[in-house]
Amino acid sequence: RSSDLDEYNYIRISELTIHYTPARDFATCILPPEENGKKGLFLSSLPQEKYHKKMKDCGIVAILSILERPIVYPEYFKHKQLILEDDEGASIFPCFEEAYEFISHHRTEGHVFVHCLAGISRSVTVVIAYLMKEYNWPLDKAYAHVLQRRKFIRPNGGFLKELKNWEEYLANQK
Repeated sequence: RSSDLDEYNYIRISELTIHYTPARDFATCILPPEENGKKGLFLSSLPQEKYHKKMKDCGIVAILSILERPIVYPEYFKHKQLILEDDEGASIFPCFEEAYEFISHHRTEGHVFVHCLAGISRSVTVVIAYLMKEYNWPLDKAYAHVLQRRKFIRPNGGFLKELKNWEEYLANQK
């Protein structure tokens, strides 16, 4: 399965190069399309406007942005904005359910692209929370899954604590 994912990364992501910062200049395929019809899930930094058309051409239909300020995307994308600072005191937990619903719904229509400014902390935290709920994974498995695919992740300490709370919350929902 890992080689399938790598092949998918290189084929599709090579079309979707996003230049933002050195060593963080590409979108990462966290989940390739699944046999059940769900499409892929991508994680990245803030994409430059000149790449929006390429993103659309690659099958991205929805974008989830987790940023401090509002951002606007072309109307051909479904877009959800979560306003949140990358600060250990910021509470990301209230975003988890809303992000889960958005990602789940739009993966049935096409690929979903999740980003924050650098693609290291906020977006990573939200994607980990999504994986925990979608696949009933514990925090360590979801974190390892993302880390295996995107080597430069670093959710801040406050967000990690909230992911542990999310893990407990999900366990109590069973």
